Amino acid sequence: MASNRVRTANYAPEARNRLGDAVTKAREALGMSRPQLVAAAAAVGVVLNKKSLELVETGQPGVGQSFLYALGRFLPNWTEETPRQILEGDASPATSASTDAADVPEKHRKIIGMSERELAERIVDIAEDSPEAAKRYAEDALRIRREYAERSGRIVVE
Repeated sequence: MASNRVRTANYAPEARNRLGDAVTKAREALGMSRPQLVAAAAAVGVVLNKKSLELVETGQPGVGQSFLYALGRFLPNWTEETPRQILEGDASPATSASTDAADVPEKHRKIIGMSERELAERIVDIAEDSPEAAKRYAEDALRIRREYAERSGRIVVE
């Protein structure tokens, strides 16, 4: 890996397949097809494309950093660094959240308790009326879920 930029071509087929499996599981947990995932991301201002998504999910080379970062920003419980971390051998984030923290505000508890599919459907519903509101809701929901996951030890923060 001579370059500092993340490119799937810079990793072994096993690493690409590990990332592909993680992305497929995360997408399927949302209950979305590839085109639906791309559309849901676009609704909140995250640019993805079907071809790169297919390449990632099938473990193929040819996907660059900007796509991998965008994918990490969009998938629940992921960050921009998650694709690189998975390529380098780390475990993928959990695909669902639970509501076992008593100190979580009720509004947050609802967001934490939503399945990835419910959250994505809610974002798409909001986007039909206001793409900007959907973007804010998605950002808030992902922040809330990430913070809860970090507090409950479900994600390692570096």
